Amino acid sequence: MTISIDRALTLADATLERNEWSVDGLPRAIVTVYLVASADSGIVKDGLPGWMANLGAAAEETVRAYERIGAKHCAKLLARATAIVAPSGFPSDDAAFTQLFEDLSDACYDDLGALADQWFEYPDDVGALFEAYVAAHSGELEQLEREAAR
Repeated sequence: MTISIDRALTLADATLERNEWSVDGLPRAIVTVYLVASADSGIVKDGLPGWMANLGAAAEETVRAYERIGAKHCAKLLARATAIVAPSGFPSDDAAFTQLFEDLSDACYDDLGALADQWFEYPDDVGALFEAYVAAHSGELEQLEREAAR
């Protein structure tokens, strides 16, 4: 039996909440489900800079999550966006992280806008790739769901 997308998303949200919204130390399938779903909705809602500001250093892991589901074009766009905002990587210090976004130039915002335009051309069928990923990892996700219920 295959776990539904809704159950996978509910499981991912509950798991992240228990982990204080950090992806650190969590199973790869949960991280992938959470980050892909969060990016997809977050970019639509807040744009690339807002999504990165809300997500923090997990933006870099999101690139890998898109690679894992097979959305190579989207992963490249996100990698380019994170390189514009944080060419040396995202700082772990909260003040430095906030300053990073405050210091973005108009040219950076223009570049991010151009990447967002490419994102919204939907170069990968993320929905189908996401469904295939969840189906392929259904057993693992169901096992994690059972463990969480204990």
